[in-house]
Amino acid sequence: MGAKYRQEVFNVLLAQLLQERGVLSAPESILRPKTLRGHRMPDVLVDFNGLRTVIEGEIDTSPEAAERALASARRRVEEGIAHIAIGVLYPESLQAVGFRALKDELGACRLRMAIVTEATPTTPEFVAGTVDDLETALRLAFDQLIGVGNGRLVKGPQL
Repeated sequence: MGAKYRQEVFNVLLAQLLQERGVLSAPESILRPKTLRGHRMPDVLVDFNGLRTVIEGEIDTSPEAAERALASARRRVEEGIAHIAIGVLYPESLQAVGFRALKDELGACRLRMAIVTEATPTTPEFVAGTVDDLETALRLAFDQLIGVGNGRLVKGPQL
């Protein structure tokens, strides 16, 4: 079996893939909001059309991984760090991919993801999709938060 990667490797590659798709991002950024003490380190911080968006990743090795990713995403929104937060589960199978092929594999694989926004009062479900689907979900979340088409805030995004 090949080397196992830390989650941070996937986070940086995901940020690169999103950047290639026109989503500005900064992996492993540290934020210091005035209302919170200490450092807050989101896995991936995306400035998407002026809305702070955080992606919280976990390697999908146990049922607790989904709980951790979703709890982290929800916390980022509740703390005011992000308007949109996405919990992402990276497939465990990526651990066996050689580093040279890792970015391409990540770009093509099916991730599990759940979106939390300031307008999402309920617990979202994880759905499967590619990085392209994640980009689409970010655009949909943005549109729904600003109420595109009707000028008012609407409920959270659906994938």
